[in-house]
Amino acid sequence: MAELATLSDNFATKDETKWQHLSGSTLTAWNAYETIVSGQLSIACRSQYDAHLVSADSYDLTGSFGLVEVISRPAQGGDASTEAYFGVQRLNGDNAIFILTGNGAWDTQINVGGSSVFDVYGTYNTTNHRWLRIRESSGTIYFEASPDSITWTTLSSTSGSGLTLTDVRPTFQAGYYGTQATPGSFVVDNFNIPATPPDPGAVRTAMANSMVWDMSARDDNQWTPWNAARHSIVSNRLQIAVPANTNGYYALGTIQSFDLRGNAVVVEVPQTLNNGTSCETQMVVLINGTNSALIFKGNASMIFRHRANGTNSDSGAVTYNATTHRWWRIRESGGTIFWDTSPDGITWTNRRSLASALNWSVVTIQVNAGTYDTSQATPGTAIFDNVNLPHPRSFFSML
Repeated sequence: MAELATLSDNFATKDETKWQHLSGSTLTAWNAYETIVSGQLSIACRSQYDAHLVSADSYDLTGSFGLVEVISRPAQGGDASTEAYFGVQRLNGDNAIFILTGNGAWDTQINVGGSSVFDVYGTYNTTNHRWLRIRESSGTIYFEASPDSITWTTLSSTSGSGLTLTDVRPTFQAGYYGTQATPGSFVVDNFNIPATPPDPGAVRTAMANSMVWDMSARDDNQWTPWNAARHSIVSNRLQIAVPANTNGYYALGTIQSFDLRGNAVVVEVPQTLNNGTSCETQMVVLINGTNSALIFKGNASMIFRHRANGTNSDSGAVTYNATTHRWWRIRESGGTIFWDTSPDGITWTNRRSLASALNWSVVTIQVNAGTYDTSQATPGTAIFDNVNLPHPRSFFSML
C-alpha cells in the first residue's frame, strides 16, 4: 500500500482518477455538489451531507501524513449547525477527522466501529489554522494546524485508538443538521502540496552547512517520523528493518526543507535490503508526492529516477555492487540533475544527468526501505550513514 504522503492534488482540474464520490460504502462519479472552482475544491454544505469525496485508492497512514489548505468554511453562526470534515476514513466508516463547526470550533475525532474513541476540541482561528494535517508516528496519531504549512502546532494526539491505518482514504465532506438559509461551502486547496518557505536563500544555506547527520544518535529535531519497530540506531548507523511478507515502506525524512540548486545531497549506504523482486532501498530528494529525484537499489539493480507530475523516468540502471555503489549523491547544477555513485565519498561516477524543469528550491530529504508487495519472506535490513558528511571534496567534485 502506498503511503498517504504520495498522493497530492492542486485541484486545478477535476480528477476522478484521484477522487470519487462516496455514497454509503460505494464509490461513484462526482455529483453536482462536488466541484472545482477557480482551481480549488468546493464541497457544498447540504442538509443531506451528500457532498462527500474520498480518494479513489486506499493509502497507508503509518509513518505518513495528509495535509490541506482551508480556504473557507461553511456559514458560521445562525443555529451553528454547519460542519466541514477533513481527515482519513475507511469504507466501513471508521475515521480520524477534523470537524470545523458552525460555532467557530475545531473538533478532532477518531471513530471506530460506530463509536467515538477520541474527541478533543478547541476554538478555530482562520489564520493560525489555515492548514490542517493528520499524521502518524510511532503509534501516535497527531492532529496539527499551521498558518503557512511550514510551522506546525499539535492540537491533539492519541495512541492506541484501534483505527486501522494501512487502508485509509483522505476525505472531504460538508453538511448541516439544523436550519441554514445559506449554508455555503467547504473550500480547500493544495492537498499534500505545502507552501514554499518565504526565504529559500536561507534554506539553501542551511542545506550546505547544517543538514548533516552522522547517525550516532536518533535526531528528532531534524528527522521524522520515527517508527520504533523499524528505525533504530545501531553502532552509530541508522537501520531500517523491513518485516517479512509486508507491503510497505519505512521512510525517514527531514522536518526542514532545503534548497538543492547548486548543491547536493550525499548519503553512505553500507547495506541495502536483500535482492528480491520488490525490495527497494532508497535515497529521495522530494519536492512533493509527485515530483522527486531518487537513487535506489531495486532487486539487484541501481536505478536513477526522475519523477515529474507523477510520471517516472528511469535511466542508467546498472547491476548493484556493494563496494562501487557504497555512496550515493543527487546534485543540481544550472537546471540539470545529476545522479552519482562512489566507493569512498571522494571519487564519483556520474550515472545519469537530466535537464529538469522542476523547481528544486524547496525539497526535503528521505532515506527509505521497503517492499511493494507481500512476496518477500526475508527482505532484510537497510543501513544508512553519514548524510552530507562525506569527504569535503564530494559536494563539488564533478568526477
